[in-house]
Amino acid sequence: SADVAALVERWRTRNAPRRLKAFTARPRSAPRVECDNRIADATTVVEVHAADEPGLAYKIASVLAGFGVNIVFARVATEKCDAFDVFYVTDDGGEKLSEAEASRLKAALVKSLAAPTGADEAESFTTYQSEVVAE
Repeated sequence: SADVAALVERWRTRNAPRRLKAFTARPRSAPRVECDNRIADATTVVEVHAADEPGLAYKIASVLAGFGVNIVFARVATEKCDAFDVFYVTDDGGEKLSEAEASRLKAALVKSLAAPTGADEAESFTTYQSEVVAE
């Protein structure tokens, strides 16, 4: 089985440099993340609004994996240059996230999504995962 991080990085080094200029040249709006325990009966709903970029779903999934949450269902949508992604998640016990867990997850997602796209992303994914494990 292939290492997803290595495959994403290989794609970035081969394909992203010629597209990166287009993504970094346009103004980026601040990412918005909402975690809600009221929408669904059995899961926490995580809504992500961000500027679309290569590897965005991977970036989000990496943060979710770093928190050890299970993605029960996901809906990923892009309109023009904006992404609206919704994830229905549970903790490792199959329960909704606590308010504290949801708050930490939200902060980590906003921090990750605000980071610029580039070669240093693999390092930032590792950093976020390390921070989550340390908490």
